[in-house]
Amino acid sequence: MDAPAPAGRLTPAPPAATVAFRHLAALWVQITGTLCNLQCVHCINASGPREPWLPPLPADTARRHIAEAAALGVKEIYLTGGEPFLHPEIMPLLAFALERAPTTVLTNGTLITDAVAAALAALAARARYSLEIRVSLDDPDRARNDALRGPRAFDRALRAIRRLDARGLLPSSPPPTPGRRRPGRTATPACARCCSRRACTSRA
Repeated sequence: MDAPAPAGRLTPAPPAATVAFRHLAALWVQITGTLCNLQCVHCINASGPREPWLPPLPADTARRHIAEAAALGVKEIYLTGGEPFLHPEIMPLLAFALERAPTTVLTNGTLITDAVAAALAALAARARYSLEIRVSLDDPDRARNDALRGPRAFDRALRAIRRLDARGLLPSSPPPTPGRRRPGRTATPACARCCSRRACTSRA
């Protein structure tokens, strides 16, 4: 067996091959990192209200990446977290994104007040592209939903859906894959049907 070469004689590895990045279909921006006002037991990235292990993005950084994606022909932009509505510049960032591509916000809905819903409706009305607000629910049953998301999360999400709907913004909660529950990602078919009727009949 050959003796190892002295440190000074090691041959550096050749540079890794690279391929030019020519096109981008969708951009996901985790604008609040893992900062969230809820602490869901099934959260895929362990988001919560404590010091985030992944910090929020500065607004200038988010704008730079959105602009880069637009230059690459992006067709969809998604703003997520954590909870996107904790970002202090969420509205200006949404306005910036909506000038470049259809934009979706993935939210737990608990921070959508009347004032926030009104601001979102005004933003959507003057935007070049479409705005979608995707409100997360895990079950049409209040107790089962709140067992995953925390006390009163169900009622607060429903209030957000009503506020958005009242201002002409249809919230989205697409159903999971048939025959398979996917907590934390989408609502159940019952919730989706509720939203598709543009009214929520559950009492909150």
